[in-house]
Amino acid sequence: ALHPWAQPWRWCAPHPDDDFRITNIVCSPAFVIGDVNGDGLVNATDLGILLNAWGSLGGPSDLDQNGVVNAADLAILVNAWS
Repeated sequence: ALHPWAQPWRWCAPHPDDDFRITNIVCSPAFVIGDVNGDGLVNATDLGILLNAWGSLGGPSDLDQNGVVNAADLAILVNAWS
C-alpha cells in the first residue's frame, strides 16, 4: 500500500524547447506500515522507538495519525511485526 503522501508518477514526453533532463532516479524502499525507523522491517527497534514516544503528540510513532502515540499505534506495530 502507498503511504498517504505518496503519489504515482506520470511520465510525459519532453517538449522540444525544454532544457529539462533527468540524470538520476533513486527509488526508496516500499513504505511498510509499522516501520517507525524506515529500515523496511517492523521489529524490536521500532517497538523501542514507539514505547519511548508513548504519550507524545504526533511524530513517526503515531502510526494511526490521530495525534498521539498510544495503544492503537502499538496494535498497528504488533500486527505488522516481521
